[in-house]
Amino acid sequence: MLRARMSTFEERAAARNGWTLVRTTLDAAESPAPLDGTAAWNAVMELTWQAYSLAGQMPEALPRARWPSRLFKPGEKRSDSHGL
Repeated sequence: MLRARMSTFEERAAARNGWTLVRTTLDAAESPAPLDGTAAWNAVMELTWQAYSLAGQMPEALPRARWPSRLFKPGEKRSDSHGL
């Protein structure tokens, strides 16, 4: 979809006049978002899964032994630590 480029303040202000506004409060009782961390994390995971599946980029699940990770033991040198 191509949009006309608005370069002047007046053109942008005129375009904003047609926007639909909804006035709300930040009251927690009206919050559409989950209020606890677990529910929020589950919502993020669901949205991520939907985005990847819609894009056709769902990789197959790897067993944990094949995850690209490494455990560093206390005192072990790391290449990314920069001397810390």
